[in-house]
Amino acid sequence: MAAFYASIEIEGLCHRTESGILYTNADGVSYADENNPEKSWSILLEEQSEENYNRIMEMMEEIIENGKDVREREEWEKRLDGVSYKV
Repeated sequence: MAAFYASIEIEGLCHRTESGILYTNADGVSYADENNPEKSWSILLEEQSEENYNRIMEMMEEIIENGKDVREREEWEKRLDGVSYKV
């Protein structure tokens, strides 16, 4: 599994945190907490599209640049206004 995360990190599709890894794709965004699996989560978008993928990548950059915690699902949900998704 470590090799998988390393390969997507090189591609810019994930972000390591001190306790886990956040990864993105055209379907949504997920966080896997390595210390406490109960803190893991995922958000799946209703529609897979290049526009939604770009939106997710922009949200990740915004969260990181603003010093917010990418591990917090609420940071993502408040930026998904108007986008249909499942938790």
